Amino acid sequence: MNNPNPAPSSITSKFADLEQQRNSRKNAPYLSNFFGTIYVAITTIMLAYGGLIGFGAILVMYALWLPKIVYKGVFLLRPTKDVIFVMLLPIVAIMSVAWSDYPSNTIKSAMEYASLLVCTVIISKTVRTEALLRGFVIGSTIALIASVASQQYGLDPLTGQYTLIGLFGSKNMIGLFAELGILFSLISLYVRQPMISKLIFAVGPLGICVVSLYLSKSASSVLTLALTLAVIIGARFITRLPRAMRTITLVGFTLIVLFVTVIGTMYDAQKLVLKSFGKDSTLTGRTYLWIEGYKSGMETPYFGHGYQAFWVEGRAKAEILWDKFGVPARIGFHFHDLYVETFVELGLFGVILIAAIMLITCWISLRCIIKKGMTVEYVYALSVSFLFFIRAIVEVDLIGTFIIGPVLFFSVIPKLATYHQEQALAKMQMHSGTG
Repeated sequence: MNNPNPAPSSITSKFADLEQQRNSRKNAPYLSNFFGTIYVAITTIMLAYGGLIGFGAILVMYALWLPKIVYKGVFLLRPTKDVIFVMLLPIVAIMSVAWSDYPSNTIKSAMEYASLLVCTVIISKTVRTEALLRGFVIGSTIALIASVASQQYGLDPLTGQYTLIGLFGSKNMIGLFAELGILFSLISLYVRQPMISKLIFAVGPLGICVVSLYLSKSASSVLTLALTLAVIIGARFITRLPRAMRTITLVGFTLIVLFVTVIGTMYDAQKLVLKSFGKDSTLTGRTYLWIEGYKSGMETPYFGHGYQAFWVEGRAKAEILWDKFGVPARIGFHFHDLYVETFVELGLFGVILIAAIMLITCWISLRCIIKKGMTVEYVYALSVSFLFFIRAIVEVDLIGTFIIGPVLFFSVIPKLATYHQEQALAKMQMHSGTG
């Protein structure tokens, strides 16, 4: 005979099952590690050599990821906080067509940028961190091997040196992929896997990336990699302390770094560092670019000239700078500072927005690792967010179309959100099982 008044535990169990089903529908299903690795490796190569391959590279990336907007019955672009956070900048880029000096160029580039970040959200929610790391290491290693084998050297317009530019056509791009490859190879060593896997997917690629970084002679990549590794090591030290001491230690470390930075600036210590890398006090022309960028930005200080609307053939100032720095192709050049470039394109509003995005991403990554420890997900988030935060001073990695920087940096927040959902669901299932 059925009991008309079910026990409270039975009711609780039913509610738990319903909640579990509701959360499982929200969680993005993962690709298998094999396919996740392969897809990310292909994507990395397409982003590395998109300029060489042409429009076909974009189509390959779209073909890999856009069909997964709805994957196994789950819509991956629901307007959750993490997705909205990622799409803020492309929304502003699209809006800038209203005041752009070159509206057709702006709308085309802004839509490409938005589609890139849509793919980024899908990658973040369908590829496990271990597969993401391995796929990028494989893809970047293949790209670097091809560039080293090409033996293509070119004159760096900022330094006057001949350096390896490879199939990238840029020493800075080789430096970026090499430093990312080194960083991800080191993180991969932290992942539990058979020794043979570590040798193939971490140790071997690490050697290739180190050689590539050396041949690129990219001082910015060496310095930013060193500083990022210092942040990771510092975070590792703090997580070994009792929880009550972690915040105090973090504040202490921050104050010491600020103190050393101020003292070093007072005594021109930066000149010694720059000289050791063959740079002068102008950062081999970068300061001139920053000044010119600031002047151009002040022409429309609040909202800028429009997304991707400055470096356009026919604009007098752009033509002058291309000629001065020996860029006959009229592409692939920028102000070598993310904030200056953003100021020119999206004005003060854009600078505030991207600075806030970077600070929030770094803070969330640091807070997660300090509070919860050194998981692979948190180490990935911390390393990527701080690497691009540091690089922003001398490079423009996050507002270009079909480049690797936005894919990695903007993957951090949705990946953390997905990881936390997965943890919450696992905890709920554990409690439901024990109940």
